[in-house]
Amino acid sequence: MIHPFSYYQNRSSKDLNDILCTACRRGRIDKLRYMLTTPEISKKIDIHHRNAICFDWMLYSKRFEVLKYLIFEYKIEKTKDIDDCLKKDHGLICQEVIKMFEMRDLQLDLSSELKNREVGIKKVKI
Repeated sequence: MIHPFSYYQNRSSKDLNDILCTACRRGRIDKLRYMLTTPEISKKIDIHHRNAICFDWMLYSKRFEVLKYLIFEYKIEKTKDIDDCLKKDHGLICQEVIKMFEMRDLQLDLSSELKNREVGIKKVKI
């Protein structure tokens, strides 16, 4: 269940970050998506707070679908803290997450290259 907006409205950033981390740890993509995409809430939270503890908990809890959402849809920044989390011994999931970041970066590079080529082709046709 996602609480109504009023539940989050007057909470401190610390409280909201704790709620966010709990949603990550429990695999609550619906709550995570709501918090990250609601402007009044998202401006008060930090997915990277406390050395990316949320990310570390997701690795430990093996929340593959939540990690996939953050990497491919939310496009979470791969910070030094996230790199440090990936170096911990959480098993094979870390290798999979590293591959997901690599795939995302490759997709972004290819998309950018295709856009640049499309612009070049349009210039030639004119």
